[in-house]
Amino acid sequence: MFLPVFDKEINKSMKNLIIIISALSLHCTAQSAWTLWASGLPSAHFVKMSVAPNHDIFYAGSQTVIYKANTTSSSGLFSAMPTIPVPTSVQNNIETVICNVNSEPIVGIFRSNSADPFLFKFDNFTNTWNICSVNSLPNLGAFCSARAPNGDLWVGTKWAYVYKSIDNGLNFSQIDETPIINSSYPCYYPTFGNGCTSDGAIYSINVDGNGRVYAGTECGGVVYTDDAGITWKPADFHPCQTANPALKDSFSAMNPITGAGNVGAIGFTSNNNVIFNGPRMWTLGWNSSFALADMTAHTVTQSTGFVSHFIASGLQFTKIVTTSNGRIFMHSGRNLSLVGPPIGVYTSTDGINWTLFNTGITDPDDGTDNSSLAVDGNKVFFSSIYGNVWMYDASSGLGVDGLTGVQSAKLLFPNPATNTLTFTNISGKTIIKIYNTLGKIVMEKEIENEVALDITQLVGGIYTVIEEDSLGRSYHKVVITK
Repeated sequence: MFLPVFDKEINKSMKNLIIIISALSLHCTAQSAWTLWASGLPSAHFVKMSVAPNHDIFYAGSQTVIYKANTTSSSGLFSAMPTIPVPTSVQNNIETVICNVNSEPIVGIFRSNSADPFLFKFDNFTNTWNICSVNSLPNLGAFCSARAPNGDLWVGTKWAYVYKSIDNGLNFSQIDETPIINSSYPCYYPTFGNGCTSDGAIYSINVDGNGRVYAGTECGGVVYTDDAGITWKPADFHPCQTANPALKDSFSAMNPITGAGNVGAIGFTSNNNVIFNGPRMWTLGWNSSFALADMTAHTVTQSTGFVSHFIASGLQFTKIVTTSNGRIFMHSGRNLSLVGPPIGVYTSTDGINWTLFNTGITDPDDGTDNSSLAVDGNKVFFSSIYGNVWMYDASSGLGVDGLTGVQSAKLLFPNPATNTLTFTNISGKTIIKIYNTLGKIVMEKEIENEVALDITQLVGGIYTVIEEDSLGRSYHKVVITK
């Protein structure tokens, strides 16, 4: 491999860093398609999956049993865990599964008798399931769950409240977020809920990289808390009129996130912007009812790349996952009256532009089913209704502009950089594209042979540099300091 002559000001440690980056570019190749990772599991609609910190992955497709494998295995060898002591009033299959920091799963169910337990925690030491202690019981049961970076566990329930555990799932405490919101935002109910006097069911819950907890509601769109549930706010930065806080601000740029209705899924970009869905966005004339909320700019942008009006209900989306390198995946069922491409797994890097990515999946498309997704680092797992689990390794693919991880032996320096990036080992004409963390091109230039590229106009941050020539593509992660 050809090594450039470095500027004398580049120290030895920086040389080593550049060599390491180049070696990674040469030897890391992403999958170009999904591969069948496990089969023979119970077939079921609305399968739930979750990955634990120790890389155990759990598959829930029945009322009483979940199955466990480990994501580090080349193929998924799932084994049945002990039977969960669900009450006789249990309804449907397991509704949600999450893991605590000790890699113990916690499952939630629906039940017809509101006096029965609805949350169960596995004990790794005794190899048994225990009923979670809850200070107040919900009407129907658990619908969604998430683990925060600090280890707190969050559960959303149907026709009830949010629940939080700070002791790995032994005990859960109820939080009634509706009156908290309405006390600070008197315009919120019943205006935003189309007549609702509360948030209603919590259909989705998720926690971003900063620990902010978002809940997707039945009536009030997306709400969040920054202080572990003490206070709650609408995700709309300005839902009420300034002059009269009892009235809705119909001109707010974030109206779609509070008026979405039945928010079945919440996910995040790599910079913690919110991806969400809701069927009431059809009232805006949008095609997808799927959008990105920029929580810094306080705007909402319609997502693109889908078949027009393919969402039949708000709960077709139940899971959005993001890999460690920022690639986002989601799966949806569809409106069966539609004619068009199959519905399945979609991928994005910015939460706005989406591409259908079913390559390698051979299970038939079931338009009514949302299936499930789980992520472990850069490995993504997709379960179909047929008892199969498919895996995609995005460890070196960026998912931008169709990139699939093809690499070639090229170098750039310095890294970190401030004002210039020097490219060497360029053979013939090469297109240089620089992407920001949102997956957007911030610079594009055609170069030939060695060249120093002026980057003084770029702000500090982490960028992805793509080099395209007749031999293929290579990429580098570059830190720009100012």
